[in-house]
Amino acid sequence: PLFVTVLAFALWRTRARPAQLGALVLIVLGAAVSVTAAVTPDQAAGVVILLCAGLVWSVYTLALRETTLDPVSAALVLCAPSALLAGVPVLLGLAPSALVGGAAPGDVLVYVAVQGVGVGVLAALCYATAIRGLGGPVAATLGALSPVVTLVVAVPLFGEPVTPATTVTLLLVLTGVVAFNLLGARRPRPAAPSPARA
Repeated sequence: PLFVTVLAFALWRTRARPAQLGALVLIVLGAAVSVTAAVTPDQAAGVVILLCAGLVWSVYTLALRETTLDPVSAALVLCAPSALLAGVPVLLGLAPSALVGGAAPGDVLVYVAVQGVGVGVLAALCYATAIRGLGGPVAATLGALSPVVTLVVAVPLFGEPVTPATTVTLLLVLTGVVAFNLLGARRPRPAAPSPARA
């Protein structure tokens, strides 16, 4: 959401209200807490890569806002090149992968259903539709809930431990998302009708 807000201001001079900027600060602080918990070099590199991915996703979010493509076409434009760029090297043996020879067929089918259809197609369609209805900054801010939802689901499914850092992160991000949307820009009041001429 921070990248989307900054890019929207740079491109279209779209200004967030001061209260919304405070909500963004809470979200950034929540992310910062999780970053400071990363102490190994691999974790630090992962944080940098994740930030770069967030910047690219912000550009995609704003492009969806401006494009004339419908959500289905936007999903095709997103998924088709990704499938080619990732799938062809794997099938040709040019990229390391257990997809062809090492993975069980059942695992491959489950992954195709969850990642390929669920994330690749359904999530892309839902996100494109949300951008049209909510606008880029609001949709991106709601997207900040995805790590929170991931944590909540991972605890019962995989026994993921809930540390003090993750708890603080969850509370900050949740508070920031709720505040950003509750303190949205007020719509301008309609102009008063001019008095009828005698």
